[in-house]
Amino acid sequence: MDLLTLMQPLGILAASFVGFVIIFNRRSRKHRMGHYTLPEWNFFLKQRWAEKRVRQRVRDEHPERVEYFQTHPDGETQVLEKDNSVESLQFHGADWSGNQLFVKISRRKTRSADVILILRLENGQTLTLPQHPDTRITCGNTENAFEAAGLRFECIVPNTHWRIMFAGYLRRGIREKWSSTIRDEDLTFIRFNFIWAAAAEPKIWPWSWSPKLMSSALATEPWLDGNWLNMLPLNEEGLDQFGSLRGQITVDEDPPKEVVLPGMRMKRWGYERMDLIHRSACFYISCYDGLVFYLNTISYTEGLTHVQSGCVRLPNGTVHAIDWSDFHLSSLAEHPSSLPRAFTFRFSGGGRTFTAVVHFHLDRITPLQGGRPLEWFCHQVPFEVTVNGIPGWGAVNLCYPESFCDIDLPHPMEESRSRRLRYKDIKPVASKLVVKLSDTDAQSVAVAGGKGASLALLACAEENGNFTVPSGFVVTSSAYRFQMSRDEELEAWLRRIDGICKGEINGDMKEACEGATSRILSMTPREQVRLAVEEALSKMMGNIDSDDMSGGFEVVPAMRYAVRSSGISEDGSDASAAGQNETFLGVSTVEEIHRSIVKCWASLYTFQSVQYRRQNTQPICTEMAVVVQQMVAADVAGVLFTQHPTTGNPSHVLITANYGLGESVVSGEVDPDVYIVKRSFLDNELSILDTTIGRKQYKLKMSSNGKDIERIPLDEDVQCTSCLSEKLIVKLTEIGIRLEKLYGNPRDIEWATHDGRIYLLQSRPITTLDAFTDWELAHEFDYPLMSPEDARTTANVQEVFPGCTTPLSVYIVAKMIDEATFEQSSGQLPSKELFNVFWITMYQMGFEMFNIFLKHPEEKATAMHKIFGISILGRDFMTEQMRRIAIHRNGVVSSWMKTKLMALLLAETLNNGQRSARSVALLNSFRNEYSPESLDRFSTAAELYEDINNNLDILRKISGFHGKISQVSVMSQLIMLLVMMEGAQDFTEDHLNDIAVLLKCSKQVESAEIPKNLAEIAMKIYKSGRGLEFSKVNCEDGTLWLAKNCPEAHKLFVEFIERNQHRALKEFDLATETWGMRPESVIGMLQANLKFDKPPTIAAQDDGTDVVEQLKTPKKNTTKFFLRRLSSLLKKSVQRRELSKSNLIAVVNEFRMAFRHMGRLMVAEGRLPELQLIFYLVPGEIRQLLRKSDARLVHKAARRRRLMAQWETVQFPELATGIPQPLVSQVNIPADGEECIVQGTTVCPGMITARACVIKTFAEVDQIQPGDILITYSTDIGWSPYFPMLGAVVTEIGGLISHGAVVAREYGLPCIVAAFGATDCFKTGDRLSLDASRGVIFRTASES
Repeated sequence: MDLLTLMQPLGILAASFVGFVIIFNRRSRKHRMGHYTLPEWNFFLKQRWAEKRVRQRVRDEHPERVEYFQTHPDGETQVLEKDNSVESLQFHGADWSGNQLFVKISRRKTRSADVILILRLENGQTLTLPQHPDTRITCGNTENAFEAAGLRFECIVPNTHWRIMFAGYLRRGIREKWSSTIRDEDLTFIRFNFIWAAAAEPKIWPWSWSPKLMSSALATEPWLDGNWLNMLPLNEEGLDQFGSLRGQITVDEDPPKEVVLPGMRMKRWGYERMDLIHRSACFYISCYDGLVFYLNTISYTEGLTHVQSGCVRLPNGTVHAIDWSDFHLSSLAEHPSSLPRAFTFRFSGGGRTFTAVVHFHLDRITPLQGGRPLEWFCHQVPFEVTVNGIPGWGAVNLCYPESFCDIDLPHPMEESRSRRLRYKDIKPVASKLVVKLSDTDAQSVAVAGGKGASLALLACAEENGNFTVPSGFVVTSSAYRFQMSRDEELEAWLRRIDGICKGEINGDMKEACEGATSRILSMTPREQVRLAVEEALSKMMGNIDSDDMSGGFEVVPAMRYAVRSSGISEDGSDASAAGQNETFLGVSTVEEIHRSIVKCWASLYTFQSVQYRRQNTQPICTEMAVVVQQMVAADVAGVLFTQHPTTGNPSHVLITANYGLGESVVSGEVDPDVYIVKRSFLDNELSILDTTIGRKQYKLKMSSNGKDIERIPLDEDVQCTSCLSEKLIVKLTEIGIRLEKLYGNPRDIEWATHDGRIYLLQSRPITTLDAFTDWELAHEFDYPLMSPEDARTTANVQEVFPGCTTPLSVYIVAKMIDEATFEQSSGQLPSKELFNVFWITMYQMGFEMFNIFLKHPEEKATAMHKIFGISILGRDFMTEQMRRIAIHRNGVVSSWMKTKLMALLLAETLNNGQRSARSVALLNSFRNEYSPESLDRFSTAAELYEDINNNLDILRKISGFHGKISQVSVMSQLIMLLVMMEGAQDFTEDHLNDIAVLLKCSKQVESAEIPKNLAEIAMKIYKSGRGLEFSKVNCEDGTLWLAKNCPEAHKLFVEFIERNQHRALKEFDLATETWGMRPESVIGMLQANLKFDKPPTIAAQDDGTDVVEQLKTPKKNTTKFFLRRLSSLLKKSVQRRELSKSNLIAVVNEFRMAFRHMGRLMVAEGRLPELQLIFYLVPGEIRQLLRKSDARLVHKAARRRRLMAQWETVQFPELATGIPQPLVSQVNIPADGEECIVQGTTVCPGMITARACVIKTFAEVDQIQPGDILITYSTDIGWSPYFPMLGAVVTEIGGLISHGAVVAREYGLPCIVAAFGATDCFKTGDRLSLDASRGVIFRTASES
């Protein structure tokens, strides 16, 4: 063996040893700085190796996004398995004025939570929870929800929208140390309601953690063995998501203040070990330009001593993991008292490096601490910051070991824990026909009904003689079931009622209800029921022998009974059903009790009761229990609310009272006395805050015969006197507070007093406290505002989606169009959960400017930008400020990108005809997918909903076809204008007139064919000589009239409806009834053309002349040559655009039919009271209803429908930045007779002087007279039939390709768009002159 052969293995062995020493060497003390390990010379090698291993692990273990959110639904809480299991959810937001909110709830396995609420206002105030700095709350609704200390988080749409609510007291100022003493004078009432909207898709933790930061943390530490990768702290899962809080804050009695707070939310669940954390610092920062980021740094007591993670949302909306930062914990406040006034650090993410210069507000440091015993201590410090020169606000949480805080928090065993009253889950037993209120079975709603179970729980709370629950018993639901069994006549009536409610039977609901109640009233209780009731009465009285019972004697002289219905669905938290079923007072004989029980049963099927259950999606055919109680001869009675039901103020107890029976107060028959009692935060002090003496005109009292209720007038001096003493007011309040704690929620309590003793008659939750406000419903799905520089435009969109769009249409139709538009404009995959290009506010649609129109800005504004603005918005929108913001967000488009975009556009132009054919083929393949015949294959709403979801891709594809075809149409106009400009730097009015002339020659445009077809039908009717007669026929009878009196017109009409059955006003809205559904709406349009007994206008015909020779601006023969060649491209692009739009609407109509049928199925399944409500739900809410009926969702849908009718007339600026505000007229409206001139953009030249017809809503369309100048906000296909009557058209929004422009050109009508303020400046009847060649409208004479 030679020497070289021997040295080879020795060299390999030596290299391996050296490598081991380099990578796995032990850490020496000189490479530590206090607790923190410092990188060594081999850090680079270790970091590269660790990053490779980390990336491999992430690839192997990263869960699929869809599957992950199916197993970890965002809207549901996680199961906490161990004692140290925690699930936390936090929101942070800060605006550019200094307003800031940080809220966090950490759920624990026990009924406890850590709650943080810090609200900082722009006036310098800091508001925190009264018990802060201690964060532990030992009671709260945290078992299956994020709710504690008056703070509540509610998921609206998983992964996109949450609701944050608070109503309670907050501390003014900052308390440095915890104390058990809380002074009410330091507190102020605060109410806020925020809607959090996501601005980016959620990032799954820890898989969104940058591998570079992971590997850097690992490479800094010594690797003692092969398990070094397990040092990563992966004991928690969760998500991080950027978004914006928009809401209203009310301080005391001040008016609400609206704020928008860009920021983020973090959700975590797993095992918490605070004892393993040495220190941490987490920065949350929101900047003026929309940059938002968080950077979290943790040092553990063992293992990794410096771990960093974070995410950044760039101003252009993209989200990236932070992959480097020079921040180190040792450089910032190692001791809480050493925090500097200013601090600088850098970080990078998304290929950009940022420098953050932080200026701390040392006078606003908020201390926090938590755990039992004390586990952690934290300082939250607000600050102002500049990031790369852009101002912003934020806060940092600096956490320290518990040793930094020297306080004595109460031990868990010392904290007060009171038992909670809970309904029992006991199934009805057939043999138990009657149970006493004191029996455990009576605490079950299924056995005793809502009212009975509530009274049984109250009876459990009866202690110390503070109050009394009148003795009684419950005739159970088993007794009802036994009584009604095997009654064929009743079953037939109930089947009929159920069938009518489900839409399966056409019948009179009132008649069916009367039949069912009459049948039940004809019954007498069966022998077993009678004996059970009489035995219970005997036991209740104690001194009456059951053998002496008979139907004709009074049980006890002067004793009366109350017999009350107790429905299975009554007095729940979603729908109380109070007053829906019968109550009988003053019942005195056994026979009357039996009869009253039967009447209570019968009241279950009164029309009122059935309708209530139908509206609340409760079972129509259900069961009922009946409560029989000793009646209290009330001296005074009323209602007590433990929390103010209107303001939600938890310190205000509201009591209403009147003399006599409480029915006068509950029913609202009299104006009662009203008392507001102030309760201290710790409930150790009560004071009467306000007393309002009502006009108590009379009281209710049982008559001497015990059968009737008498109204006894009260003397004036009694009316003016309080019916409750201060002592009794305080005593009632104490009882209410105690019950609130026992039940765990605010209560609505009915009470009465007799001979100084307090009786409780009922207790139910206050159902109004968590109800959505009108403001919340209006902004529930608004687009998140991340910067005051965010810009939106309603141009073009408001023609497609005019006014408010129903929620289902927003999330089905608009969402698919949004995804297709984003994909074809950016070439990137769109978000499936968030809107990519559409901006929504108050259910009105707009475009986000920087994601679509300004996605590729140039360094200098060009003529093409101006032309593009004219085509889309009707005016140039590219201001210097908009261009600057676009460049800051998206960067200057490179020459290579411009070349690529032009090449793509050229390819799309060449393929435009093929794409149009594919659009037609796709429609034909999908047509009749949801026809009435094909819908019969679906037996349940859930099956149909699944099928709709599977077919939504069809809607997205055909939306993409329409988007690309529309893009070619716009670009063809741009090319034509550029050619006509012949190298000029700017265009003139003549250029616009010329392009309008060229567009005017685009014949056979589908949207223009509709008025032509209708004009042809109207002409047939007019020539028959019976046009005026037809105009007076009832619209519903119009089709039959045509068939009988004008067969030719009838034939054309039927063909028109068949061809255009999918078209209508607001035809992109799924809730719209199309012309095919309501042909009578088209009859009304025909009548409008004939009511003046004049022949309808026929569209102008192409005379075949060379249109290029008519143009004013082209001077060169080469220009005219190219224009002649390009004009055919322009005509075809316009025709294809309108055809593809019609195809898209036809597909939308297929989904319309599907959802309407699904609404019917949901009504039949008892999930909705009426099918129209399905359009006012979003898909996530429909899924919830398909899983389980939910009265709250049904109520919300009904409220949306009612409120959207009011919001329909609200308008927003065509182009706006910042918080969207409804449009308030900014036009100086001249007085009558004064000169008024409005400037717009020409889309069809011409001049006319005529009467103005100003229409702000389509409902006013019947005001149009022949020859009018129509002035409106915008038009869509529903307006087309009225164009033959007009002399000219003016719209406030629109461009060269807007609907009004297209149809006006077909009829040769002078048309001006983008005439802002025209509907305010002019009014119907004004005499106007319109010169469309110059884009001017002016008044010549006012309305006389």
